[in-house]
Amino acid sequence: MLEATLRLFLNENTLLKENRTLAMFCIDPERLRQRAEQIVAALKPEQRQLLRAQVRASNSQAGSGALPLEQIPSYAIVLRPSGGKIAALGAKLRQAAPPVIGHVQDDCLYLDMRTVLEEELPLLTKILNSFRIIIFIDCG
Repeated sequence: MLEATLRLFLNENTLLKENRTLAMFCIDPERLRQRAEQIVAALKPEQRQLLRAQVRASNSQAGSGALPLEQIPSYAIVLRPSGGKIAALGAKLRQAAPPVIGHVQDDCLYLDMRTVLEEELPLLTKILNSFRIIIFIDCG
């Protein structure tokens, strides 16, 4: 597998098409901002208000061990549901089909646009538009 992966680097014309992880690292932050704004604009007005969705500059991190110290400029959709808990929102998103994974920072849930493929934008919009306020109530 290592040899096959390294062979991809021999052809610059197909490298980013074949290595999607590397392609995600190379996306221009401005394009990520546009993707985030596209999704937020496509939210139903009541969903935008319920989720308090907004676009913010952020940073991505890659790898494990020492690598996460490297910051990659990015943009995120930031959610802070009105009348609800971040943990409940995060759990519900992880239960979506397909699962949506974010990270919590400053009492908000960040959905990093660097990890969302272009063809996944309509699906993410659909998932975010499907939530109802009752899912945010945490009785525990």
